[in-house]
Amino acid sequence: MEPMRARTFNFRAYRYRFPERKKRYLVILLDLAVRLILLPGCWLPVFRKREIDRAGIKKILVVRNDGIGDFILSLPALQALRQSFNSCWITILLPAWQEELALASGIFDEVITFDDRRTRYLFSPARFKRLFWKMLSKVPSLRSKRFDLAIDMRGDMRNRAVIFLSGIPRRLGFDIGGMEYLLTRQVNYREKTHEVEHFLDLVRACTGTIRENNFPLNLVSTPEDQKIVAGFLENNAIRLRQDFLIIVHPVSRWPAKEWPKEKFSALCDQLAGRHKAKIVFIGAAQDILPVQGIISLMREKAVFFNATLVQLSVLLGKADLFIGNDAAPMHLAALLKIPVIALFGPTDPEIFGPYGQGHTVVKSDIVCSSCSKQACSRPQRFCMDRISVDQVLAMADQYILPNRL
Repeated sequence: MEPMRARTFNFRAYRYRFPERKKRYLVILLDLAVRLILLPGCWLPVFRKREIDRAGIKKILVVRNDGIGDFILSLPALQALRQSFNSCWITILLPAWQEELALASGIFDEVITFDDRRTRYLFSPARFKRLFWKMLSKVPSLRSKRFDLAIDMRGDMRNRAVIFLSGIPRRLGFDIGGMEYLLTRQVNYREKTHEVEHFLDLVRACTGTIRENNFPLNLVSTPEDQKIVAGFLENNAIRLRQDFLIIVHPVSRWPAKEWPKEKFSALCDQLAGRHKAKIVFIGAAQDILPVQGIISLMREKAVFFNATLVQLSVLLGKADLFIGNDAAPMHLAALLKIPVIALFGPTDPEIFGPYGQGHTVVKSDIVCSSCSKQACSRPQRFCMDRISVDQVLAMADQYILPNRL
């Protein structure tokens, strides 16, 4: 009876892994409704489960439909896919806000986008539906391209519906998220495993093995990108290999992930004052006001760098240390092999922490942490508030002091 109890937990918490109860129930109802509609035709060849025969694969479609941080975490697996299918045509379908990184990765022969990058990436029922219609509008074009293999990198019923309707004979994805019956090969989504490893599991399912030389992450920057970063460093009197350069990312699109702004300012004051470190805050255009608010609370000098994601990767590659919330820049820094101090609250660092060696996670130990909620329902026990400046400073000292000897 023990395996049955474990499967019941997996069905509720992991197969439909949405912390919001209403959203989870909606996905379950849609999943069951489509299953009932398709049940009479499940004997058709299009539903047959099959192993992936590499010999017949010439064109591959990868579908990504989530945030920039998730895309960054999938880049090692996508690099491995490119290495294994070097002579194949690989297309990626993704939202417009991921296009810059997809092009800079050099992995894909074709990048197809949907939606407008000016739209804020926040979940709402209307946006969920609109994104789905945007994806469905690509189906006729995808059918005409006659892909041999499609990979759903997220575990999302919308992705599965699109690749199924596109008539792609081999459809690979995780065994979670709903509508797994539309896949021809399911990969087990392992619990308490880092997201990078989850994505590598998908690629192993169609390649068998993965080379170990997928790291570090390689994003192609232009001479203009390099010039912009060099000019920024020069204008702010930051001397590489002489000054200790700390990149700080104090914002997140999830309010519950953000460490208090006054604590960031106090921490950076100490780092700049005690260690003479150079502090550079980073963020998107919409982060200018909150970051300027942090800088205004500081006694020591700090500057703000706002540029493209590729230019940010160039700057991160020159840094000595990164400190920030759980967000896309943290994952980018980790994959670029920059030492990271990551501040965690509502998300699980075992799954979403900085990937690789040499990084540190600072997290409070209250019971409700790792709740996966975007906004805290118990502000008096807010897990990010429990992380002290002294905790983070002690971790930073371990990176800085050896470099000062």
